[in-house]
Amino acid sequence: MWWPFGGGKRVLMENEFVILYEQGPWYVIENKLVKDLPIVHRGETKTLVHMIHEFGMFPDGSTTVVRSYYPKSEVELRIVVNTFHHWTNYWKKKLMEYEKMRGVLDKMTGGGALG
Repeated sequence: MWWPFGGGKRVLMENEFVILYEQGPWYVIENKLVKDLPIVHRGETKTLVHMIHEFGMFPDGSTTVVRSYYPKSEVELRIVVNTFHHWTNYWKKKLMEYEKMRGVLDKMTGGGALG
């Protein structure tokens, strides 16, 4: 796994979907559901704040953000915490949509459609 800076990590917040931790001079938000996807692209923003985003690829070829790095010197923790909650709500909604679709498919196929 690539880290922009070395050092240990200190967990600040965590739930079943997302983890927020400090890694050297960065706050890092990581999606626990997709953290093991292969990283296929790293993007950087260099406008007002220098942020780094790592994207993973699903087997179907679509991509998603796996983790984002926010520099402590440029981003207040409260903003990163708001982003943590946004990611949590987004993935909670996605998981509910998946479970609902899985239930419909199971009913249509007599169960076991998705393993």
